[in-house]
Amino acid sequence: MKRSHQVLYTVALAAALASAGAAAPALAAGQPSAAAPSGPRPSTEARVIACEEGYAKAALTIRNAPTTRATAVGSYADGAYVCIIGAEPAGGRATACGETSTEWLEVSRGWVFEPCVLH
Repeated sequence: MKRSHQVLYTVALAAALASAGAAAPALAAGQPSAAAPSGPRPSTEARVIACEEGYAKAALTIRNAPTTRATAVGSYADGAYVCIIGAEPAGGRATACGETSTEWLEVSRGWVFEPCVLH
């Protein structure tokens, strides 16, 4: 896999916090708020991940495992930015974007077929 520059992104899981009934702590000048959020601590928190930059060569289906048999959990439009956080060279065999391969890329929401991502 080619390596482009690494970029740090914060994956804010505001929807998970909202569904858990908790408010995200406020940030001031990049520092956490002094006041702790009230109520139960949500099980899902924001995290910082390193991304390899990629772009969808075609419309992509995001799956919950590296195989076409896995459940679709989202999609990327043709040309969309893709934050690649990992790879699986031995996933399920598939044919798309003019190639047959077992290579899949992990993205923040699941897995996409590697030949369909320019990186």
